[in-house]
Amino acid sequence: MRDGKGLAVARLNSIPQGLGYLEWIGPDEGDLTLLGWMLRADLEHDALLALLDGVPIRRVERLVRRDVAAAFPGIPHAAESGFRLRLGQAELPHGHEGYLQLYGMRLGSPVFRHGAPIRSDLDLLVPTPPPPLMARVGGASDPCFFKLGGLAMASIFREALATHCGEGRPARLLDWGCGCGRLLGFAAVTWGIPDIQGCDIDSEAIDWCKANYPRQSFAAIGEMPPMPYAPATFDAVIGYSVFTHLGRRVQDAWLEELHRVLVPGGLLLVTVHGDFAAGVAFGKDAPPAHA
Repeated sequence: MRDGKGLAVARLNSIPQGLGYLEWIGPDEGDLTLLGWMLRADLEHDALLALLDGVPIRRVERLVRRDVAAAFPGIPHAAESGFRLRLGQAELPHGHEGYLQLYGMRLGSPVFRHGAPIRSDLDLLVPTPPPPLMARVGGASDPCFFKLGGLAMASIFREALATHCGEGRPARLLDWGCGCGRLLGFAAVTWGIPDIQGCDIDSEAIDWCKANYPRQSFAAIGEMPPMPYAPATFDAVIGYSVFTHLGRRVQDAWLEELHRVLVPGGLLLVTVHGDFAAGVAFGKDAPPAHA
């Protein structure tokens, strides 16, 4: 039987997920300040609950975000999505990866949630690409935003790999559409996979990766297959926000190519648009998303 705390955590984890971004973390008058935003298209909130590794964060503020409202004009409450969190230095020691859990509250009850890993040593953990390369990948050239996004992506894919691979890890993994290493950098540092390679259509980004990740291998590829890999080269392929930019015909061609370079029974993990994107595009008339 679980105790009351275990039941409370289980209940919180059953809350629907929202969309959010942790955009900045840095020192501020002896503390660590975290800035970002979170929302759901269909659910408003009037307060925030924040936990770091399960421990409540006491200094939590909601912020007005006009830029988020401009990005999502079809969501009336988008401007109320901002937040600022303040942590003491001891709450997130240098070199420690913590997990931030945020809950949108309404009338005292959680109505949606968002989670993200955080670290205070991002500058030292992975190299910083030139601003134009960061902007090409993530739409902004701020190094902290870029690296927090990469850390979050790496956490999502790491959990997915663990779910499907169990205790075993793939020996050879390809980051398809790696750009300038936003995800790959954290994967190379924290996943413990012997051979992580990257490829992308952006040859400038690939050249930068070759110079800054000398232990990894990289290849420039075309907008259409094939890739310069032999059949059955990789145990796993990951791809973040690649299929979301491709039409159906091109998607089909790349699915065949990714199947070709995977070993029999290999694992393909890629992101696609889901319920939130459908809600933004279609509003209340959005069809349900299916995996």
